[in-house]
Amino acid sequence: MEKKKITVTVNKKNYTLLHDENDEYINKVVHYLNSKIASASTNGIQLGEQTATVMAGIAVTDELFKAQQSFNSLTNDTTRMMEEYDRLKADYQDLQEQFTALLRQNEELKKRVHILEHR
Repeated sequence: MEKKKITVTVNKKNYTLLHDENDEYINKVVHYLNSKIASASTNGIQLGEQTATVMAGIAVTDELFKAQQSFNSLTNDTTRMMEEYDRLKADYQDLQEQFTALLRQNEELKKRVHILEHR
């Protein structure tokens, strides 16, 4: 797939990016980064341009790491739930087999009782 060019503005500076994403998606990413830079710049401390950008990068990286932790936790929970489901399914099948065997035994006992009552 051929890369596309897009010019974006990050922290009031223009950059040309090569990408293979939808332009709208790239613009959302840039908007998000710019909002993080603005947030870092307006936290009550006067930051230089480079420091604000680094602080925004740290904030975004923190969000990424936390999202990865959540994803990993959800993946582990899903794995445990699937294992529990498989165990419960096997237990259910065992119980159904036991129930079917008990129904057969019950029918046999009914036949015996019927035979004994008619002697």
